[in-house]
Amino acid sequence: MKELMRRVVQCHLQRAGARVINRDDIDSALDEMLLKGGSLNLKRLGASRSVSSEVKPNAAS
Repeated sequence: MKELMRRVVQCHLQRAGARVINRDDIDSALDEMLLKGGSLNLKRLGASRSVSSEVKPNAAS
């Protein structure tokens, strides 16, 4: 949970967001952790390897 919150804040700061963290910040952090982060991040989030192969990037990204 701490790592997810840290990444949410990083995504928020990178997009120079307003004072409030929004859904886009959370989605970006989760995408980074699930799709780009590798097996360690998947384990941190409690996902199995089979779940990671089912996760596909958002077409709008």
